[in-house]
Amino acid sequence: LNALHRLKETYRGDAVGHKLLGRILCEVSRPYLNMLQQWLEHGILDDVNGEFMVQKSAKTKEAWEDCFALRPEHVLEGYFSTCQTQDQVLPTGRYWQAIQSCESKGRTGSSIPSGFRMRYEASPSKVSAYVHAQYLKASQELSTMLLEDYNLMGTLKLVKRYFLLDQGDFFVNFMDAAETDLCVPRGKISTGRLQHFLGLSVQLTEHKTSDAWADSTLDTSTKGLTPSAQDLRCRLADFGLIDRLARLH
Repeated sequence: LNALHRLKETYRGDAVGHKLLGRILCEVSRPYLNMLQQWLEHGILDDVNGEFMVQKSAKTKEAWEDCFALRPEHVLEGYFSTCQTQDQVLPTGRYWQAIQSCESKGRTGSSIPSGFRMRYEASPSKVSAYVHAQYLKASQELSTMLLEDYNLMGTLKLVKRYFLLDQGDFFVNFMDAAETDLCVPRGKISTGRLQHFLGLSVQLTEHKTSDAWADSTLDTSTKGLTPSAQDLRCRLADFGLIDRLARLH
């Protein structure tokens, strides 16, 4: 497609040849543009021959942001009017993929059909407006899902309180209660006992604090998941503190 586009540009002085190559490009680019529209509206990557501008990683355990990558050499030349429009293609499909992977109730993980059909002869301004609109739809849908269905703000406050030790009393209580167990070799430590001590420490801290924090943190009006301190889990690392510091430095 890009070779045909470059050849077409060389025939600008030949009206017949330029028009003929343009007609050929319109026809042969249909599968590519159909893939592009499926990606923008549904996050579907149907690229059997590896010709699309978005590529899925072969590694199944890649982080979410690394699962898909843009292939600059497969971007359709002359189709996107700005670099911003081109850069919005990758995250739009990734947002739909994230929504689908969460299997959120009431959310389809795809955009409502706009009626616009991506064709090679479409004006760059219309293409840019369409891509930007799909980008906004996908990002807004993902944000709404995280904030409402999964109570993101409540979870972040929970992380602040227990992981970042905004309320550090529970950790002091936990270390005091589990001191004897933590002094034995790692292979002999009972994770069940540690989890029990952790739960007791959290409960003791919760009883000492006012209910105002819980009311402001956990929005019970949401229909989705409600984060709870009881969801905290204790896990032993495979390395010691000295090893960890050595890795960081």
